[in-house]
Amino acid sequence: MLALLFIYQTGGYVDKFDSQARDESLRDYGVWVRAGENLLLNKNPYLEDEILKSGTFSSLIFYLFFKLFYSNYLFFLLMQALNILGIIAYLHFFRLTSIGSTVTLFLMLTFSSTREVLVNGQTTGILIGMFAIAHKILNVIHNQLIKSTFLQFFGLLFVSLLLITGLDLKPNLMLIPTLILVIYYQDYRIILISLVFWSAHQIYFYLKLDELLIFSWIDNLRVLVSYESNPSFFGSIGIWQLLNLLNFPTLFLQVAPIVTFLVFALFSLSSLKRWGLNTAIFLAFLANYFYTYFHFYSFAPILAFLIFKLLGRRRYLIAGFSISSMQFSFNHESQIVLLASLGVLVLLLTLYTLPDYIATLFFCLGWVAFIPVKLVLFDLLDSEPLAAKSIITLVAIIFSMLGSWESYDKKQPSKTFD
Repeated sequence: MLALLFIYQTGGYVDKFDSQARDESLRDYGVWVRAGENLLLNKNPYLEDEILKSGTFSSLIFYLFFKLFYSNYLFFLLMQALNILGIIAYLHFFRLTSIGSTVTLFLMLTFSSTREVLVNGQTTGILIGMFAIAHKILNVIHNQLIKSTFLQFFGLLFVSLLLITGLDLKPNLMLIPTLILVIYYQDYRIILISLVFWSAHQIYFYLKLDELLIFSWIDNLRVLVSYESNPSFFGSIGIWQLLNLLNFPTLFLQVAPIVTFLVFALFSLSSLKRWGLNTAIFLAFLANYFYTYFHFYSFAPILAFLIFKLLGRRRYLIAGFSISSMQFSFNHESQIVLLASLGVLVLLLTLYTLPDYIATLFFCLGWVAFIPVKLVLFDLLDSEPLAAKSIITLVAIIFSMLGSWESYDKKQPSKTFD
């Protein structure tokens, strides 16, 4: 963790190309900090900064947290630490943790696509960490491990605050997982308390600003599904980036992503009873992939699940292929890509011991097999780098799900940890 914090203390090795980072830029964290500041200055944050796509409830929390520090650097560093700890909490509380979890975490944050969480100052690690903590607290409450009624109620208040903050910050990522958690524990008080928190915030600033901020928020979000104003889907690397190359009608590209998101959301909700919480949570996070707004930093909870499923099911050939696919590089020079990928493979095998020589051989074969695929993709789609990255993301999803699909037919009804 300390190594990751050192590498990404201001965004990472890209700093030498980024003058803002050298000047202690807050990167994407700054969007929420500025929004909270504008809110307290009685300004509409959505009109001041059109890039803001989150709610103001979470933005205000970001700003108040930021004011506790004396410098951008310290705030940025702590946020990076919280991102790393958040992913660790997610891995641990959903029982994905194994002997190789530290290695996998290191690879995900440092070499795989999900390093964008730290490079860009994003919040995915924090969000899934808060989500995992909410799950842990609910588990404790509903298994009567806390007898005090007061502490139980305080726990529900805290859970509601965590969930509404995450939902307000990134509704596209957190909406379905939050519903899954509420339905799983059948505790609808969470929704009521969350609405009280959020509504009180909205009413207070309505009285101060004389306008409902939710309408401005909806206007900013509408851009995400407007193909005319967003033909590149804001650099998203989901499946719609690929379909975008096929010249589908504009109406289709505006409506279809919403439909697929909702359909997959219903699928994840229906899977809860049959396949258990972990699989339902995975499918809930995967629903965001079928929306137009999906980036590498949204891939962390999905990729973590896929990697652990493949390694747990001893699908070493497919695991090597899938993990290798995410060790991408923006540098298209074949020698650099080859050496970087092989270097990561050596590091992985040094830190993480596979069960036997056969497993190691298959893992290496899978890993090496994807390197020429990656080089060919970038060569063929040199003028369409977003499409190449979208294919790489799709490869990891398809091969990982095929390799571990047979494990999804096992129901996991227990609400207690193993």
